[in-house]
Amino acid sequence: MRKSIGKAWVKCLVTAIIGLALAYAYVSPRWAYALTDQERYHVLCDAFSLPGIFMVLIGLMCLMGNLGALDTITYAFHHLLHTFIPATGRRKSYLEYVEDRRENRMKGYSFLFIVGGIFLAVGFVLLFLYYQA
Repeated sequence: MRKSIGKAWVKCLVTAIIGLALAYAYVSPRWAYALTDQERYHVLCDAFSLPGIFMVLIGLMCLMGNLGALDTITYAFHHLLHTFIPATGRRKSYLEYVEDRRENRMKGYSFLFIVGGIFLAVGFVLLFLYYQA
C-alpha cells in the first residue's frame, strides 16, 4: 500500500512539473513589466488553464481507451503495421485482440484528473481576479 501511495505522489509531482513547465512556456514570451494587473491575471489565467485542460483531456482519452472506445482504431493500426512489417507470429482476429486488451487495461491514470483539476481551479481563481481587477 505504501509503494502505491508513493508512486501516486511521484506521478502527481511529475505531472505537476510538466504542467508548470507548460505554464512557464506560455507566460515567458507574454510577460512584461509594463503589464497592468488585469493583463497579468489574464496571462496567468491562460497559463494555468491550458495545461489543466490538456491534462483532463488526456485523462479522458485514457478513460475512453480503457472502456474500449478506441479498440477498433488501435486494431486497424496494428493490422496496418503488420501489413508493412511482417510479424513472426500469426495475426490476431479482432475478437482475440479485444479480449487481450480487456485483460491488459491501463490502471492508475486518475492523477491526470487530480492535477488537471488543480490547474483548472487555479485558472478559475485567476479568472475571478481578472474580472475583479
